[in-house]
Amino acid sequence: MRRAAALAVGALLAAASAARAEKPEVTARLVVPASAPAGSRVPIAVELTVGKGWHVNSHTPAEKFLIPTDLALAASTGTLSAVRYPRDVEIRPAFADAAMRVYEGTVRFLSDLPGSLFAALPSL
Repeated sequence: MRRAAALAVGALLAAASAARAEKPEVTARLVVPASAPAGSRVPIAVELTVGKGWHVNSHTPAEKFLIPTDLALAASTGTLSAVRYPRDVEIRPAFADAAMRVYEGTVRFLSDLPGSLFAALPSL
């Protein structure tokens, strides 16, 4: 009986260790239009994809101790518009005492690039 209990505890510890060792699949890419009218502000996006079963905190998390997702964009010349954050979703994971605001799946963070900077971009 003791041996069976020890094996069960060992299996649980191994499973917990394997779960902690998992790394979330997270990718990001810059999305820009193929062309834009001269002199216009050009919408750009940073597209973030978080793997299934994972999330990142919202830009405005529900609890003060949670670290918000923050995207900083800079241009060598000119000024980008403020980042417009995607709509978050509320989840209630088993480990949390309260609902959390997060991003899941694929979301886009938006900004606008001055047309003069867009014209100077190399072809992607």
